[in-house]
Amino acid sequence: MGTSEFKRLAGEIIKARKNGWTTLSKDVIRLQARKALESGAITQEEYDRLIEMLDEVSAPPPPGSANVSKNKQGY
Repeated sequence: MGTSEFKRLAGEIIKARKNGWTTLSKDVIRLQARKALESGAITQEEYDRLIEMLDEVSAPPPPGSANVSKNKQGY
């Protein structure tokens, strides 16, 4: 695993998690992953991993929480 398109899509998932999930953001990434699979830019295994990442129910931290914790530490 590790085609550039897979890495790009994984980065999109991580960015969406940090900003807070929305149904639209998940659907857009799903569509991008499906198109990448159909065009051969990613493998079925990579597609499956991306979908797993999208379906993980771990709640992301609220937007801006990273900044708050940095301020509390005196940075």
